[in-house]
Amino acid sequence: AVTSLCGIFNLNSGGGGYLSPDDDRLPYTVSIRRQDTMNAENGMAVLVEIIDYGTERQGPSGRVVEILGDARDAGVQIKMAIRQHNLRQQFPPEVLAEAAGLQAVSECEPDRVDLRHLHHVTIDGETARDFDDAICVEATAEGYTLYVSIADVSHYVQVGSTIDREAYLRGTSVYLPDRVLPMLPERLSNDLCSLVPDADRPAFTAILRFDHQGRRTSERYQKSLIRSHKRCTYTLVNHLLFEQDAATRAAHVDLLPMLEQARDLTALLRQRRSERGSLEFNIPEPEVRLEGGRVAAIHLAERNQAHQLIEDCMLAPNEAVAETLD
Repeated sequence: AVTSLCGIFNLNSGGGGYLSPDDDRLPYTVSIRRQDTMNAENGMAVLVEIIDYGTERQGPSGRVVEILGDARDAGVQIKMAIRQHNLRQQFPPEVLAEAAGLQAVSECEPDRVDLRHLHHVTIDGETARDFDDAICVEATAEGYTLYVSIADVSHYVQVGSTIDREAYLRGTSVYLPDRVLPMLPERLSNDLCSLVPDADRPAFTAILRFDHQGRRTSERYQKSLIRSHKRCTYTLVNHLLFEQDAATRAAHVDLLPMLEQARDLTALLRQRRSERGSLEFNIPEPEVRLEGGRVAAIHLAERNQAHQLIEDCMLAPNEAVAETLD
């Protein structure tokens, strides 16, 4: 049952008022007595606790428990979203203490394969803060080998630990226009489980081999230890591979062989998917720009061929894993 909800407070002539829920799925207003308004002003965004669910003839009533502010302010709208969905903003002290006690991996354990020699790179947007996956492509006599490595969170987060229980309650990280509410403490999400450059990180790697026509010939999944050699952006990779910008290529000569092999392999993978009738969903993604507490602009996120390259690299292990499990 709904026990609290956000919305706009409407003052009536008697000093009390009612709440218009922010959630369109709730087709009712909540009456609020004068002594339960916390002196909220007309038109303010508030959080209300339900004290009586009412009857078929008389709607619910409640009391204001928090005044969030001017509903026209973007920051207030974000606070409303957080309260409305009961998102967890702070980590309990015991979770932070457990995370602080974790140690970075310093050597390759017996159950891991050492892949630190490979030229893994991460490819993300300019504003990305955590780096979950990295790729590497090698040309071979038979065709290509694709390595897709994801951070091995399970190395640090043990089943039933305080971090694990808190992550279960959160379910996922939540990305808002001005902040991120992470599933894991920052010690993990932005450090130990982030594939930052020039740092050894435990990972789980899909090792996929393809022939010269882009047909997958083998697959293997392995706990690994990797080292990202570069934090790339979509813009950088697009300049290097698809716009062939001479100055950019001259400044990143060391990256070119691996990335060009990735470009060649993903072109083959895309062609094979097209031949078997694959659908391409190119859904525009909005970006919200805030200025002075107001939404200054909403525009489409820029998408280039580097986005397609990394998506092709991620589709390949997803298909392989699904077929392996099946």
